[in-house]
Amino acid sequence: MSKKNNSTGFIKKSSFNSKSDVEAFECFRKGIGERLLKLRNAQKLGLLELEVKLQTAGIDISHSSLFRYEIGETTINIYTLYQLANFYQVSIDYLIYGEEMKPAEELQLLLNGTSEEFQRFILSNMKHLIKTSKEFISGN
Repeated sequence: MSKKNNSTGFIKKSSFNSKSDVEAFECFRKGIGERLLKLRNAQKLGLLELEVKLQTAGIDISHSSLFRYEIGETTINIYTLYQLANFYQVSIDYLIYGEEMKPAEELQLLLNGTSEEFQRFILSNMKHLIKTSKEFISGN
């Protein structure tokens, strides 16, 4: 059984199998909301001020939607999460997990499921990139 509503891309609460699944998902959603609230407060913005700033940046999210995201009442879709991460200049990882991923973890995640040949190709190119970057920085 798929947990995804194909028309909206949202996970439906009714599709979880147990009460603990629902509680875990609600905790996850509230964590994102808490971080969004923290970021807004750090910029000393009210909800209406944030709505205007977002609209000026070409992001159409109402203050009422922002409020529902912040209190964990509404599940935020990935595109809106991406827009808010860009606006606040944080990673989506920060909004979801509360911390930035370490570069090695992010690389491992990106390479997960790829062939060993592809991984060797990427590693070879990374070594070359690191070497040339060091040479450029040192002026050689």
